[in-house]
Amino acid sequence: MRTLLVDNDDSFTHNLFHLLAEVNDREPQIVRFDDPSWRPGLLRGFDNVVLCPGPGTPHDRLGNAVSAEICRQDRLPVLGVGLGHQTIALLHGGAVSRAPWPCHGRISPVRHTGAGLLRHLPNPLEVVRYHSFAVTGLSPVLEPTAWATDDGVVMALRHRSLPLFGVQFHPESAGTDTGRQLLAAFGELTERHHASRRGPTLFASGPSLLTAGPSLLTAGPRKAAAVNTGAGARSAAAAGTRRAPAVTAGAGRAPVRLPGAGRSRPPRRGLRVLAERLETRWEAETVFDHLFRSGDHPFWLDSSKTDGGPGRVSVLGNADGPLARVATANVVRGTVSVRAPGTAPEVVRSPFLRLLDEDLRSLTVEVPKLPFDFALGWVGCLGYELKAECGGTRAHRSPTADAVMVFADRAVVLDHDTDTTYLLALAEEGDEGPARSWLTFASARLAALPPTPVPPVPGARFPAPSRPVRPRLRLRHERERYLKLVAACQEELASGQAHALFLANMVEARTDLDPWQAYRVLRRLAPAPFGAFLGFGALSVLSSAPERFLRVDRQGWAESTVTNGSRPRGSTPEEDALLIADLATSEPERAAHLTLVDLARHDLGSRAEAGAVTVDPLFDVVTCPEGHRLVSTVRARLRQDTTAVAAFRSAFPGGSVTGAPRPGTMRALDRLESGPRGIHTGAIGYFSLSGAADFGLATRTAVFNGHRLRYGVGGAVTAPCDPDAVFEQTAREAGPLLSLLGARFPGHGTPEPSGVGPHGSRGAASRAFPGAATEYGH
Repeated sequence: MRTLLVDNDDSFTHNLFHLLAEVNDREPQIVRFDDPSWRPGLLRGFDNVVLCPGPGTPHDRLGNAVSAEICRQDRLPVLGVGLGHQTIALLHGGAVSRAPWPCHGRISPVRHTGAGLLRHLPNPLEVVRYHSFAVTGLSPVLEPTAWATDDGVVMALRHRSLPLFGVQFHPESAGTDTGRQLLAAFGELTERHHASRRGPTLFASGPSLLTAGPSLLTAGPRKAAAVNTGAGARSAAAAGTRRAPAVTAGAGRAPVRLPGAGRSRPPRRGLRVLAERLETRWEAETVFDHLFRSGDHPFWLDSSKTDGGPGRVSVLGNADGPLARVATANVVRGTVSVRAPGTAPEVVRSPFLRLLDEDLRSLTVEVPKLPFDFALGWVGCLGYELKAECGGTRAHRSPTADAVMVFADRAVVLDHDTDTTYLLALAEEGDEGPARSWLTFASARLAALPPTPVPPVPGARFPAPSRPVRPRLRLRHERERYLKLVAACQEELASGQAHALFLANMVEARTDLDPWQAYRVLRRLAPAPFGAFLGFGALSVLSSAPERFLRVDRQGWAESTVTNGSRPRGSTPEEDALLIADLATSEPERAAHLTLVDLARHDLGSRAEAGAVTVDPLFDVVTCPEGHRLVSTVRARLRQDTTAVAAFRSAFPGGSVTGAPRPGTMRALDRLESGPRGIHTGAIGYFSLSGAADFGLATRTAVFNGHRLRYGVGGAVTAPCDPDAVFEQTAREAGPLLSLLGARFPGHGTPEPSGVGPHGSRGAASRAFPGAATEYGH
C-alpha cells in the first residue's frame, strides 16, 4: 500500500513514518505541507494520505494548497492526526478553538462508537494527546466517533460521505498501545474504498513519484542494502555486523585527504590505528597533567563518575601529533578555520558538520579490535548556535567559537570497567615510526609516574586560600524578568506552538580563577559520567555534565537516553520507596518525559532503517546516590548510508534543552532568551575513526574566555508549572558553580561556605554538590 505522508513541520513525523512502514510493509512518501511544487495530479500515484500533526492551528494554514486539495477530494482515503484532524474539521464546516487545557504528553481514557478506524479497538482505550486546540463544533457532514472521558474533547471523527477520518490523539506515540491496530484499520478502509469504486484496488505497483521532482517528495528512512567497500567490509558482513560508512577498514589504496584541510593535498597512503595495552596504575588527573595538559589544545573527556553507568572510559589527548588538526567554527560567517601543526590557519567556507563528515568519509583507516568505540578522531565541543546547521536560525553571535574540535591522532584511553589503559596512535601506512615512537615515549612516561592516586577528598591537596574568590554573579535575566519569560513560554504552549519549552538563562562573572585548578575541584564536587576539561587557548570548558546526548556505536546503532523527572533520595528505605512510587506515577513528569521520548524517536528515526527504532526501557525508575531518575532509552539502527555525523545533525540540539516541535521552539527561544547560549546545551564528545560517536549534553558546564566566566542554567516550562519553581530549578542547576566559587545565586541566601583562591586554592569545605537532578531543569 502506497501512502503519502504530509509533514506539518512537526517533530513526530518520522514516528508515523516508521509505524506506517511496518503496517503497510512499504515505506510512505513524505511531502511538506508548504511545498511550492505541489500539484493535484501527484495524488494519482497513492492509495491513501496521512496528514501529520504539527504546531499552531489549522486557521494558520487555510490557504495551504496541499492540505486543502487533499481534504476536499473524494478519491483517496485521508487520515488526519492532531493538526490534520483539526484541518479536516475546519475545512468541512467545523469549529476549532482552544481546548479546556493544554495536553502535552498526557495519557487520557477515550470512549468510542467502534465505527471506522476504531473497529476492534478496546473501549475505552488509553491514548496520548499533544494539543492545545481541539475540534469544538461539528457541521452536519461530520460525525464524532470518540471522546475523551476526562474533558469531553472530540478525539475522533469521520466525514459522512467522503473517505476522511481524523484522530486528535497520537497513534504513533510510544505511550499509545493501539496505534498499529488503528493504522491497520485505516489500511482496510482504504482497500474497501478502492474496491467500491470498481477501479484498481491499490497502486502499490505503480512508479515512484520521486521522479516527479526530488524537491517535492522525499523518501524517509529506508532499508538499505549492505555496501561492500573492501576486505574489511566483507569480513564485517560475514560476521553479521554493520559496517560504519565513515571508515573503510583493511588495506585499501584510495587517496586520503587528511582531516580538516580545505586545500588540495597530494594523495596519502592508508592510515592505521596502533594500540598498546597497559594495566592502569594511575589516576586520570595525573596522566592528563603529565602527558597532555601543557600541549596544544589539551582535552580530557572525564568519566569521573564510574559506577557502572554510562561513564566507562576517559579519553585524554591534545593536538601535538603530526597528523593532528584543529577546526574552529564561525556560524555567523559560515566558515571553519583549520590549523595543522606548524602551519597558519586556513579559512574554509563550509558548514562545520559537513566538513567533519566529508573528512571522515575520505579516510581509509585500519582500526584494531578494541573493547570500546573510541579509536582516535575528532574530539571537542559544539555549541548551541551550531543549530543553524541543523534546522535552526542564526539568531545570536556566540562570544566564543561556535565549535572547536581537535583531530586527535594520539590519545590515552582509560577503561574504568577493566582498569586498563590503552595508548592509541595514528600511523601512515609504510611510515609507522613516529606513531610507534610516541607509544614508546608515552609508555615510559606513564611507567615513571607514581602509582599513588590523587586523594579523592576535596581540598586535601590544596592550601587554604588567603582570600576566597566570591565574584559577584550576574544573570542575563534577573528573577522578575525570567518569571515573565516563563509566562511567555506558557502562552506559546497554550497557543499550540509547542508541547514543551526549556528556557535558558546565563550566569556571568569576571574572575581570575585558573581553569585547570578549578576543574580539579569541580570534578570532586560534582563527579559526572560526561565530565570534561578542554583547554582550547583562551577558551576553557569545565563540564560536570550528567546526561548523554547521543551515542552511535561501531555497528551503527544510535542511542539516546531521556532522563527528565527526578526525586531526591529519602533518609530511610521506606522514604525511598514512597519517593519512587511518587515519581513513577506523577502525571506531569511522565507527560514531560514522554514528550522527549517521542521527540528522540523522531530524531533517530529520521536516519534509521524502517521499523528499527525501539524504546526499552520506558518510564524506568533508576536509583543512584544523588536521587531517583525517570529513565527511558531510545535505540535505532542507522541506515547503511548514514554516518554518525549525519545522525548527530538530525538530533541536535537535544530535545531536552529545546522542546518540541524543535524548529518552532528554537525560534521562540531565540526571541525570548535574547542572547546566545554558547557552549551551554551544546555537546561535548567525539566522532571516532571507528565510525562511532559519543557526546554528553553540555549542561552544568563552566566556560572561561579569558577573565570572563559563563555558566548556563535552565528550566523546563510546562503548561501547569509554577514560574517561581522554574526559577528555583535554575538556581539548583547552578549548584556546582556555587560550590566551586563559594558564591550565592543572585536573589538567594548566603554564599556557599568556601571558595577557590585566585590561583586555584581550595577552602576547607567538605560539602559536595548533591546533584539531585540529572536533566535540564527538572
